Amino acid sequence: MLVWASAVQASLEPGAKAVRQNAESLGLNRDRFVRGEVVEVKPSRSGMLCLTGWSHPKLDAKTIARLATETEFGTFRKVRKGDRVGFKTAGLRPGVYNVSLIDGSEIKAAKEIVIAYPENYVFKLNDPLLHGIKNAWNGHPKAQEYDKHYSVVTVQSQIGWAELQPERDRFDFSKLDTLLAWSAYTQKPAIFKFNAPAPEWIFDYVAHVGGKSPLDDQGRGGGTSRREKAKAPQFWSPAYKQFYHEMIQALAAHVAASPHRKWFLGLRVQPNAFNEEAWHYRFNGQEMQIAGISPDRGTWIPPRNGDPIYPPLLEADNYKEAKQYFRDVIGFYQEAFHPLGIYCFLRPYLEVDQDLNLNLSGYYANAYTVCMGTDAAASRPKPISPRAQVYKKYTRELKKGAFHEDTYASFNGDGWNAKHGKKMNYNVSPRSPEKEIYWRQFLKLYEGVTMSAWGGTELFRLDIPAYQAALDVFMKYAGGEMDPAKTEHAWMVFAGYCDWSGKNIQLRNVGYWLTEDDSSKTETVVDASDDHRAFMLGSIREKETTLSVASEFRQSHMGKSAKVSIEWLAEPGDAWEVFADGKRVGGARGTHNGFQIDEFELRALPSRIAIRKQRGNAKFHRVEVGLDG
Repeated sequence: MLVWASAVQASLEPGAKAVRQNAESLGLNRDRFVRGEVVEVKPSRSGMLCLTGWSHPKLDAKTIARLATETEFGTFRKVRKGDRVGFKTAGLRPGVYNVSLIDGSEIKAAKEIVIAYPENYVFKLNDPLLHGIKNAWNGHPKAQEYDKHYSVVTVQSQIGWAELQPERDRFDFSKLDTLLAWSAYTQKPAIFKFNAPAPEWIFDYVAHVGGKSPLDDQGRGGGTSRREKAKAPQFWSPAYKQFYHEMIQALAAHVAASPHRKWFLGLRVQPNAFNEEAWHYRFNGQEMQIAGISPDRGTWIPPRNGDPIYPPLLEADNYKEAKQYFRDVIGFYQEAFHPLGIYCFLRPYLEVDQDLNLNLSGYYANAYTVCMGTDAAASRPKPISPRAQVYKKYTRELKKGAFHEDTYASFNGDGWNAKHGKKMNYNVSPRSPEKEIYWRQFLKLYEGVTMSAWGGTELFRLDIPAYQAALDVFMKYAGGEMDPAKTEHAWMVFAGYCDWSGKNIQLRNVGYWLTEDDSSKTETVVDASDDHRAFMLGSIREKETTLSVASEFRQSHMGKSAKVSIEWLAEPGDAWEVFADGKRVGGARGTHNGFQIDEFELRALPSRIAIRKQRGNAKFHRVEVGLDG
């Protein structure tokens, strides 16, 4: 029946739409099922009946056919009029699904249904159901279409402080309530960000730099230039901290009383409500510098109530004021939200940026304070950077879930370098957005990220093979390092991570539960082709290389059959063979110029496999030892 899917996809031009009609003809009188229940359908006409993990108004037959045949969150059955068909839901992620009946290349009937978490389900970040893509900025209508996509496990929304508390004694939680209701419907827990801009009334009590007053209807300073609009409050002053603390307490109280409290998974710990990346005069939160903030008090505007500008400098006494500010703010979040079982997502970079050297280990010791990051990239120096290492320390090494927000960055590398008078070094950076989005997933897996934050920029490009491959590889392996019993895959990607010179390799390969015994047996090949997988590959130097499967993984799956899958860049004439615990299990030959996957079935998980070169110079991408079936 896969011929049917190919025929449907071939019969429709890209972007062609089919009309939905006659939802009643599906014989489906429910639109909500608890995960584990059977979705029973009795169609009143013949065709292909599909259950697929995505639903939105413009869904077409071609996409339905792809989802039904190429993802684990879709299935299809050939049915005749009056047949009674049941779709099992126990293996599906909760969310919004589409039941449709296709005849030829047209959707004849369709209905949106929800497969829900059990009512008393408690969300924990080590739960595999929360390992996958996080849709960033889901408040935009177009992006919300993808909240229903099977890959999206959580969503993120932003609400500014000015919007949340427009007056000193009045809060407006209407947007928050709407977004939580949407999360409840889509079955996607939400992570929130409450930051820029600060409300206008706060400048009655807090000094600031930049910005014409009053704020415009977007909450920014009046005027036309960016400098006129940028308005930076003195966020470390006692008055600012007092009001910020009060806002966080009011927010927590509202969430605690909400009928949708369960869907408020967590929120980002914001260093200030102006720009969460901007806490220092020289730091990279652009609005701070544009507003003109500096130690020079001559440019500052005192509070309107006549109080003097708070005198201590941010950097005085080895950042004493800054360190105390961060301790206070992190404490505000923890004391307000941890008792509710709500996660606080905190950047770990404060330990390594700007010589602040703030020890965060005590905060991360709490189960509900976890990492978030904004510095994912596919460049070869990134995994060995201080930022990546401190992130890994508080995530993968503590076996705690976390997310990385890196949306849009795959498109900005060349532009950023051109703006700053630099040229891309393609010995260490990918040559294309396709390679960038794919390889940055391996950085995140190396760090221990379990929710990979994507935005519309990425989700709208899932018809591009590299983007779909990036999504698939992250969803397959995310969280796999936490517990070997809860993953079916031991895997490794050949790579060589180095400094910006392109030399001095300091880290080889990325993976979980599978390691190369001696990395000197292979060498890293960079940019072997235009394919998204070819940014880094491994070639065998002489005869063979061996890889060991971790004993924890083998013991967790004792007695189960296995499969070895090897993905490689082939050329005609290349040949190699595979051995499992010293016994030859098969070989492979290059049949064309391009990537291919060769698989070998085993009766049991091996402790070691060897790849032995026969002819040519094969270049290897990924090796996986997984459970067979």
